[in-house]
Order: sequence, then structure tokens, then C-alpha cells
Amino acid sequence: MIKARIAAKMSQKELADILDIEEERIKECESKDYQCASFI
Repeated sequence: MIKARIAAKMSQKELADILDIEEERIKECESKDYQCASFI
């Protein structure tokens, strides 16, 4: 997912805005390779 975000030339902030979550959550998930991500 990190590679897809970067390939789309999207910042963590832009992704957070699209998902309507805090940018800090994106940073946290990316630092853990999205193991903290919830799909609920």
C-alpha cells in the first residue's frame, strides 16, 4: 500500500484526507507495514 501511495504521488496527508482519518494514523500504519490497519 505504501508503494501504491507513492506511485500515485500522494502524500500521507492526502491519503488521510481521502480516508477521513488523521495523518498520524497513516504514519503509524506505514511504520508497521499496515499490520495495525483495520478493515472494519
